[in-house]
Amino acid sequence: MVVICAIATVVTAIAGYAGYAATIAAVGVAASVNLLPRHTGQG
Repeated sequence: MVVICAIATVVTAIAGYAGYAATIAAVGVAASVNLLPRHTGQG
């Protein structure tokens, strides 16, 4: 999902749709949060 959003961001930015590119980039960043390591909080 993150890779797809990155590609779509580049394509829409090149096409001149800055607003859509920013929105797609934000979705990609939100999806990338799931790739971060989880901290369980236990010792």
